[in-house]
Amino acid sequence: MLNVESILKGKYPAKAHARRVAEYLVSKGHPKDGVIYLEAQRTHMIEDNDEPVLFRQRRPFFYLSGCNLPDAHLTYNIPQDILTLFIPPIDPDSVVWTGLPMSTQEALKKYDVDQVHYTSEVNAALAAYQHTKSTTVYAIPEQVSTHVSFLGFAKTELGVLKKAIEDTRVVKDEYEAAMLAKANQISTLAHNAVVRAGTKGQERERAMGNLHRNLHSQWGRRAVISLHCCLWYSCIDTALSAKQCAAGGQAQYTIGCWWRVRMLLRRYHTYIPNQRQILA
Repeated sequence: MLNVESILKGKYPAKAHARRVAEYLVSKGHPKDGVIYLEAQRTHMIEDNDEPVLFRQRRPFFYLSGCNLPDAHLTYNIPQDILTLFIPPIDPDSVVWTGLPMSTQEALKKYDVDQVHYTSEVNAALAAYQHTKSTTVYAIPEQVSTHVSFLGFAKTELGVLKKAIEDTRVVKDEYEAAMLAKANQISTLAHNAVVRAGTKGQERERAMGNLHRNLHSQWGRRAVISLHCCLWYSCIDTALSAKQCAAGGQAQYTIGCWWRVRMLLRRYHTYIPNQRQILA
């Protein structure tokens, strides 16, 4: 059985993941003399609003960094085995509203990387790479900002990195298994609370959805499985007893739909904890 809490006290193994992706690329005949370049999800604002859209990190970027910051970048120098994270610099105009952002020193302490710089230094770092006739930069199409320059590299390879990361991510290491176990523990408790609320006359999906999200926030994790994966995608304020099955048209109880999902989750749980074990 995994010692989940002990494992998660360590750093997310970003450097090991970067090495695995590089090994995959080389094994497929691609040049070792090169740099992996990735960008985090950008901040997107809601139209006619000063609030950002709900943020979700790009999976390739998180896999090689463990970093959940928006608007960040990373490079992995394959031959020199150097993983560098670039984080947004301080914006004096936004500090009064959002507080101080993470510093480079804090990021270096928190993440499993070799160097941390600000995003304003990305092009200088790419230009400083010791280019040769075979130097290749690996990136993902449509995930490269327009201001980023790959000048100096002999080749820009945009067709292999995404698949390399996807294939490498299939095999989970101990830290990733612990993350899945922890997420499933919290998700189980939250969904159990939703089931109990349904048996106590809580008949509206909206209220049950709010309960689900609030419990995830209370226990320090985002909702890894949205309640509305189990419910339906429209009329979320409709009484649950009036829900219709989208496929067959027969009346379905939401709790029954969730129960089938719960049975699937049980197959991947290390154990199903109680509330005291999670909150301890």
